[in-house]
Amino acid sequence: MSILEKTRKGLWARARDTCVFPSCHQSLTEDDRDASTGEAFLTVVGEEAHIRSSKLNGPRRDPAYLKDKLDRHENLILLCSVHHTMVDANKGDGDKVADLIKMREDHECKQQRRTELGQTVRVYLADQYEIDDNAVTSIKSWWQKRDPSPWHQLNKTSSTGQLAEHPGSRTS
Repeated sequence: MSILEKTRKGLWARARDTCVFPSCHQSLTEDDRDASTGEAFLTVVGEEAHIRSSKLNGPRRDPAYLKDKLDRHENLILLCSVHHTMVDANKGDGDKVADLIKMREDHECKQQRRTELGQTVRVYLADQYEIDDNAVTSIKSWWQKRDPSPWHQLNKTSSTGQLAEHPGSRTS
């Protein structure tokens, strides 16, 4: 069996293009450009790793684990090549199955939280800009009713280089 496209897309989407190893911020895709043609293309540098191996002597092999679950999201983790090598070194003796699952789940939760925070900030800023725009429009409207002279006259300078006096202002 192999990893289904749907599972693969979910794995990459939930990891948000970042290695799930704690404190690793390695992007798992890189934008590249063909040196001879200048054409842009994407290079995938991330690796889809099995938490429990299907290979007989593979890292963290569990013969009791159901074969049809080996290529499901629950048994996969997305890593940069360095951390994939580290996690699978010495037949995976350095990392337990439960630790890798927790690592993936923690990363996915953190990435989801970042997405939610980003969305909240965008909504807040959009609302704030609307409030600010409404305030500016109200002030401008109030000012124009009070003094209908054109706004641009406020910025004109006199021949001496001094700011021109606004009509209706008092000079001492």
